[in-house]
Amino acid sequence: MPPSPRVVAKKKQNMLKAASEMFLANGYEDMHLDHLIEKVGGSKAFIYNNFENKQGLFIAVVEYSCSELLQPLEGLDPAEFTLETGLTELARRYLNVSLDQRSIMLHRLIIAERLQFPEIGAVFNNAGPRVSFRIAARFIAAQQEMGNLSERRPAADLATIFLGMINAGYLTQMLTSGMSRPGTEETDARISLAVDTFLNGLA
Repeated sequence: MPPSPRVVAKKKQNMLKAASEMFLANGYEDMHLDHLIEKVGGSKAFIYNNFENKQGLFIAVVEYSCSELLQPLEGLDPAEFTLETGLTELARRYLNVSLDQRSIMLHRLIIAERLQFPEIGAVFNNAGPRVSFRIAARFIAAQQEMGNLSERRPAADLATIFLGMINAGYLTQMLTSGMSRPGTEETDARISLAVDTFLNGLA
């Protein structure tokens, strides 16, 4: 008797979680399917049936990792916040996601493997950054509809500008120079400045 869909889904979830840790730690070439199976059980047949091959598993891992990282942003309900508090909360969640160690490792992995798998960059952008911008645009559009923000510029453009102010410089330095994650006092000051700049220009 074949396993139920719930059992299969659970096995896939466990495999994606373990595979994401192994890809992030070891890169693509040094992540071996045999080691993954030793860790979580299952078989290569299960991997091939559900992900086609190692490359398919890698793509699924990138999508899974982005989804996991973005959960705090996905949970942001525009109706729960005023304009300023909502922008502040959006900025705080976005910065926490951007500077999370798993996010930094994922960026490095994508950069390292992009030449070998050109399509992986598009997979990452669609599952990660573009989702962040859509969430921010959704909040800004809701505030525009309520008359709290000018509608002279599209919400998507404003979201790009706002989020760009939040992690400007931090992500690049952490990726390229090994800079430690900035402290709470510094990030709070950055968020406050970004929100104030955004509101003074657009409110």
